Amino acid sequence: MIEQVVNVCVSTVMVDAWAKGQKVNIHGWAFGVHDGLLQDLQMTVSSTDSIEPLYRAAIEGVIAARS
Repeated sequence: MIEQVVNVCVSTVMVDAWAKGQKVNIHGWAFGVHDGLLQDLQMTVSSTDSIEPLYRAAIEGVIAARS
């Protein structure tokens, strides 16, 4: 799921929007089929520069949750 947020962020539509200075945020949420709740993936991206650090932090959060 986290990778899907990245896929949206690197789409030409989003890259072009951010390059034009448009203030757009991508929020990474997933619907939990097992409980019906939205799961926050900790991926709220507001620019191309913020993708990598947020991705790393989200992955680290998943790893920590499994430990």
